[in-house]
Amino acid sequence: MPRHLATIALIALMLAQPLRATDATAPIVMVDAKVDAFAARLQSYVDYCRTSAKPEYAVDCLSERLDFAAASLGNYGWQRDVKAALRASARRLDAVTAKYADPAKPALTLRAANNAIVSARPIQPVARANVTRATAAAAAVLEETQFTLLRSADTSGANALAFAQVAAVVGSAKVLLRSA
Repeated sequence: MPRHLATIALIALMLAQPLRATDATAPIVMVDAKVDAFAARLQSYVDYCRTSAKPEYAVDCLSERLDFAAASLGNYGWQRDVKAALRASARRLDAVTAKYADPAKPALTLRAANNAIVSARPIQPVARANVTRATAAAAAVLEETQFTLLRSADTSGANALAFAQVAAVVGSAKVLLRSA
């Protein structure tokens, strides 16, 4: 089995196992609660881009939300590494948006239906004729980010679950782009 498939299988197994809190693992459970909260928030951002953005705006919506999520992380432990990966991904998604931009369409401030999430900056569209190319390029960026996070999980025993959970959310963002 190729190494990346073995890593994914291991992570899936880890996610299926219930956490057992003992005195020795209590601090880990607290970290896992923070990871769970962050992963849930990141997933809500992906869902927000799925429901709030037209296909032309999806790439930049993801870029803005990944950068926004990264800004909420600290500069220590798993948070530092996830922050770096998400920021790098956001910058590369910005470049994809710029490459395929539609200067004739306005940038928009996106809002969730319940106004719970509002984009922190105007979201730039790609040209309708370039949506397929832009989303394919963006999916490649997210795939690389997911791989980076899974590789970090493979080499970081204590924080493997954090990297795996965030990688799973990044993977769900690829599905958003494929449906755009």
